Amino acid sequence: APHIPLEAPEEDVRKYASHIEGPRSKYAAMVSVMDEGVGKVVRAMRTSGLMENGMMVFTSDNGAYHGSQGSNFPLRGGKSSFLEGGVRVLSFVNSPLLRKAGYTNTNLH
Repeated sequence: APHIPLEAPEEDVRKYASHIEGPRSKYAAMVSVMDEGVGKVVRAMRTSGLMENGMMVFTSDNGAYHGSQGSNFPLRGGKSSFLEGGVRVLSFVNSPLLRKAGYTNTNLH
């Protein structure tokens, strides 16, 4: 996940600067660059055949830090907090080996 210090290539920051003001445009660029990197990993796994017998797990260790440009809304708290915004994070697992597709579990905290 994007992390401080907020750093992104200027050309990516410019993509968002017209409609996202201030430092959040840099944060948006960081998310975009990370997404492109994940796409490269997925393509490489598919091309090499690793995806056929592999599993991708994406998770985070904590919610956004209040001093960065991330947001935990509507949850209260953030990184270094025991409130929901500090401990509840998004995660997902993707694999052709999974028998149940499209399953969502909202009980994982």
